[in-house]
Amino acid sequence: MKKLIASSLFLLALPLVAWADRPAGHPHHAPPPEAFAACERRAAGDACTVTFGDHTITGTCAAPPDAQQLACRPDHPPAR
Repeated sequence: MKKLIASSLFLLALPLVAWADRPAGHPHHAPPPEAFAACERRAAGDACTVTFGDHTITGTCAAPPDAQQLACRPDHPPAR
């Protein structure tokens, strides 16, 4: 069960990681809806948290490329 939860968390957090740590010149993936929801009614640079199941990721609100809405960018993206 723990492996299932861990792999589910990894798959849900993958778009966040891709956005937070993408090399220049590579296409990006849009953050998940939860990341945008975490920054509703917040300003750029504000602290935020995103919850996926039983796990919470802390971050900072920032505008991802090609988006006009802030999303929660993880402070510590998981290692690839």
